Amino acid sequence: MAAVAEVDPNGSRPFVPSSPSNGIESIKENYTAQNPQDPLFGDVHYYNYFMDTWNPDNYPIVRFMSETGVESMPSIETWQQVSNSTKDWNFMSALVQNREHHGSGQQEM
Repeated sequence: MAAVAEVDPNGSRPFVPSSPSNGIESIKENYTAQNPQDPLFGDVHYYNYFMDTWNPDNYPIVRFMSETGVESMPSIETWQQVSNSTKDWNFMSALVQNREHHGSGQQEM
C-alpha cells in the first residue's frame, strides 16, 4: 500500500490494511475485499443493538470477532468533566445529542 510504503520504504513493519480484514484473501483481492465480513477469513466486526447480548447463541460463529458491543452513555462523573450544568446531563439535552455519532443511537438506547 502506497501510504505505508511512503513512511516505511524498507517494508519492515507488518500491517493490516483495514479492519475487518480477510487476511490473505485481502491481499488476493488487492485490499478491496468483496466481502470484508466473510466469517471464513480474517476478523469480523459485529454489532446488533436489538438482540439479547447475554445469550451467546445470538452471535455469529466466525474465526475471530475483533469488535462487538452495544452503545451506552458515559457515567455522570464523565459528563461532569465536560459540563457543570445539570441541564446538560439530561439524556435528550443538546450536549448529549451533539455527542451522539450513531444515527439512531438515542432511540436505540
